[in-house]
Amino acid sequence: MRTMVKYALLFFFITLTGPFSLAAHARADISLSTIKQIPLGSQPLDVAASPDGRKIYILLEKEIAVYSLREGRITNHLPLSQRFDRLTFSPRINALILSSSSEKTVSVVEIEDIFKINISGAPFHGPENAPVTVVVFGDYQ
Repeated sequence: MRTMVKYALLFFFITLTGPFSLAAHARADISLSTIKQIPLGSQPLDVAASPDGRKIYILLEKEIAVYSLREGRITNHLPLSQRFDRLTFSPRINALILSSSSEKTVSVVEIEDIFKINISGAPFHGPENAPVTVVVFGDYQ
């Protein structure tokens, strides 16, 4: 009976420590290589990436700079009405969450992409500078 208990304890010990003892001997090297360095005019306070990985939102002292990885440049500067010191992206609500420790506030700012479509030369009805344009192809039946 004692021998059986010894084997059970030995089996239990090997089962628990076996994977860890093997992993302790395995070692992987890690390599870092810079993909892109973005020059800025002022000190970055925080950064957040969009879920699709196409944009990087860079929190600066008075604005958010939007860097497009596809275009390889800063495409937008979004001015801020107050100073923030932290930034994160919430993919569930498609919003930036900004916090200010000095003001003791958190702001949630929705992100919306605005696409400009060139309609020069196309027939239209209504003011040319309207924010929404609906094109009707009425001559096709």
